[in-house]
Amino acid sequence: MQSYIGIKELINDFNQLIKYLVRLKFYIRNMRLILSVFLILMTPFCHAQRCGGGIFSFDIINPDHEEITFTVYPFEFSHLQEFKSSYCYGGCALDRETAEKWRLILHTQRQNVKENSFFPLYEEHKVKKNRVEFITYELADEYRVVLFKCKDSGKEIFIAANLHGGCDNSRKINWGEEKPRLLQYGE
Repeated sequence: MQSYIGIKELINDFNQLIKYLVRLKFYIRNMRLILSVFLILMTPFCHAQRCGGGIFSFDIINPDHEEITFTVYPFEFSHLQEFKSSYCYGGCALDRETAEKWRLILHTQRQNVKENSFFPLYEEHKVKKNRVEFITYELADEYRVVLFKCKDSGKEIFIAANLHGGCDNSRKINWGEEKPRLLQYGE
């Protein structure tokens, strides 16, 4: 009789263990499902980074040694979808009409915008040694429109880019042509 009670308790304990494992299995499956849904929903808002920051630079091929200036303008966020669909994160050349539409001009709030940005906005700067550099920070979304121009020759080029986000990035501008041109990567 003693062994029968011991076996019955053992079977009862085994059944409880099975029930516990089944509940644990459902719990793990549900947790995997919840985590998968969470990751899928968060993916569009994530930016993969490996560097934490760096330098975004424009190297200008300037065979005539023209004096070039650049001005940085904030980006009009109502055009963000166009920016993204044009793949402008690493820089894209804009025609004057698009640049006028995309750049934000805040005459009345000019001072406040300058203080809250990574780089002085609306100010004309000279290009030194045919290179312009912007410091980048991890996960920064600082979309900008940059105007490069030479008053003597009348040449100009507008470029839109995420100047302060991402890792090291370098783009070249060929200023030696009749109309300046942003070169493709590897060109």
